[in-house]
Amino acid sequence: FERQYGRKEDINQVVNISKCDFFLSSWPKDNYNSKKLKGHTNVPFINIGYPRGLKAWQDYINKNINIKIEESIKENFFFWPLSVDHRIEPNGTTFDLFEPSVHVLKTLKEINYPLQVVFRNHPTTNPNFVERITKAASFTNFTLSNAHPQQLIRKSNFMFSQSGTSLFCDAWFLGKPIVQYV
Repeated sequence: FERQYGRKEDINQVVNISKCDFFLSSWPKDNYNSKKLKGHTNVPFINIGYPRGLKAWQDYINKNINIKIEESIKENFFFWPLSVDHRIEPNGTTFDLFEPSVHVLKTLKEINYPLQVVFRNHPTTNPNFVERITKAASFTNFTLSNAHPQQLIRKSNFMFSQSGTSLFCDAWFLGKPIVQYV
């Protein structure tokens, strides 16, 4: 799969355990069987579970919920995390979120949707994507945020996405509604 997209081979394919007293993982040890555990595999293996669900992390987010939240973010908004916006699939088809995104924004504008849209770029998102889609849709009720996704999920009314994202796990864990429009 990774080679089809020209990515480097997944480093988790082989997990080399260095000399240590124990091994912490968010995955059960059974999940590593296909990943070929190597090295010091006889150390105690401790499954800590979902890291962003840990009490210490949740307490940190709660304590810092408003840190680095842009002032332009209104009280009522929905969170739209972005991902790769365009690529050629291995079978030659094009994955492109430009037109579908413009369609959503035009629809929101047409119905005078009251909630603000808060976008957050992913490292794979073209830096100009938000500007391009909002300009094409003549859409102004938005802001682009750099806050931590869990801050935005917590503060939002719901999360929206047009593609799969691991942030669905965070939203589910935090009890936020998820809308996936494909």
